Amino acid sequence: MQLVNVMHALGDPTRRRLLESFHRARADSMTVDDASRLLQLDRTVAFDHLETLRSLGLLVADEQRSGRRGRPARLYRLSRTEAVDLSVPQRRSGQLAAAFARALTDVPRGVELAHEQGRRLGLQLVSGTTSTSRRLAILRDLGGDYRISHDEVHARNCVFREGCGTEPPVACHAHAGMLEAVLSNGDTKMELVPAGADGRGGCRYRIRR
Repeated sequence: MQLVNVMHALGDPTRRRLLESFHRARADSMTVDDASRLLQLDRTVAFDHLETLRSLGLLVADEQRSGRRGRPARLYRLSRTEAVDLSVPQRRSGQLAAAFARALTDVPRGVELAHEQGRRLGLQLVSGTTSTSRRLAILRDLGGDYRISHDEVHARNCVFREGCGTEPPVACHAHAGMLEAVLSNGDTKMELVPAGADGRGGCRYRIRR
């Protein structure tokens, strides 16, 4: 019954956006007013969405006094760092991805092979696409949330996270290869070096041009 309830709750696009915003937010917690401003919702509607997610165990709530008179502010935060992945019938693709990643660690040049396969995937994704904005949109369509500076790409949501946790980090190199192919365009060539997890479900890559 819990799975059915979660599926029903996340069938609402606004509620999905709200849950995604917790995974992508810089802050650890969010108030009703924060959610209302972020999604441009009436405060009561935002509260109802937050409480629905809390009742399903996807969020937890604490109360914090602001020092002013009145009721304390309720702070919502994720009850877990993992992404919610639903499938009917249930699949174990994450476990399979992790098994493949571990297997590659025993293969000579496993890291290089993962990087190259990631690059090939990226080239397939942007085949025939030269627009930088469209290439970034393709990354968003994958579920990625990237912040790009002059020397770093910050993947705030690692789309290959289920394959992480190996040493050497083959999933990180596959991700880096994919990003290289998507972000390199025309005379702009980019090489990415995995720089590790950010501690919030994402990862960072140093740019070498």
